[in-house]
Amino acid sequence: MFPFGVCWWAKACGHLRADFHPDDMILLLMANAGVVAATAGIAPHAWQRIVEYLLQAFTTEHARELPAPPQRGALLRAMHRSQQTAC
Repeated sequence: MFPFGVCWWAKACGHLRADFHPDDMILLLMANAGVVAATAGIAPHAWQRIVEYLLQAFTTEHARELPAPPQRGALLRAMHRSQQTAC
């Protein structure tokens, strides 16, 4: 429930773009996990840059229409699959 409350609050305050969906947090976490895995031991702080880019992209400033978000079930299956292949 946490992402939903944070998203609602940020939208209500005008800080988060209107078309941001709480499931977009799953995409953010998956993208960041890929960066962390690829740069571990080589550039351990690289994740900070991608997270900052993404956070800036979620603001209302210069927001343009996005494609529809993936279905939550598909995202959860993808996360589960990526965890299995990482082991």
